[in-house]
Amino acid sequence: MQLLGIFKYYFIKIRRIFSSKIHNGYNNLIINKSIIKKTVLFNKLERFNKNDKNCKRTIKFLNFVRKRNFKKIVDFGGGAGYHYFIAKKKMPSFNFKWIIIENPKMVQLCNKEFKYENLFFYNSLKKINKLDIFFSSCAINYTKNPIKTLKIISKLDAKYFYFTRTPLSENASLTYNQFSCLADKGTLRIREEEKIFIEYQNKIINIKNFEGIFKDNFNIILKYVDEKNAFFFKGKSFDTYTYIIKKKKI
Repeated sequence: MQLLGIFKYYFIKIRRIFSSKIHNGYNNLIINKSIIKKTVLFNKLERFNKNDKNCKRTIKFLNFVRKRNFKKIVDFGGGAGYHYFIAKKKMPSFNFKWIIIENPKMVQLCNKEFKYENLFFYNSLKKINKLDIFFSSCAINYTKNPIKTLKIISKLDAKYFYFTRTPLSENASLTYNQFSCLADKGTLRIREEEKIFIEYQNKIINIKNFEGIFKDNFNIILKYVDEKNAFFFKGKSFDTYTYIIKKKKI
């Protein structure tokens, strides 16, 4: 698995050299439109691939939510609503309020595209008040300052915090420029996007620093590696983790 990841890392690097279409950051119009288009197509599918790794992670989270009958969910970095639409397909009768926190461009486009009474898009956590659970999948590492972002998140009035597919380092924190093929982003693959690449910063923080933010008023009730060697940089690999954290009653 590690050799496969290293091969993919260098394969993308070589393909990028021969590409004339490179777009920077997640707030790019082309990237956001692509993710929305794929999400709309995904929502139209009668069935979704339950064997997909990201789908499996989402279903685990939804089972956790359903068992506790949570109604108000904040999905940080939730794109155009991939997790929300899985929830609609898997739990059609479940009554919840789903709030997605995304970049300003994505929020603007999604508010025009989607009209669901229980789906909301915000570009800030400032408007968020009491909620049942905070959820984030592979998003904290793409924020401007992950530690600062986590400190803000930890102050939210939430019963639980659920992080999944979150890359962490057992050594020093690091920042590097990550390159991805646009065809690989989002819920489905569009062939004509294979020559378009995205460049953005990936900030992988130290695992002790991550846990330290939640050491005082929280209990880590579950922690595990959900994908080995998920990220690669200069011959080093990084695992992604799932954390379920509960706020202590004070």
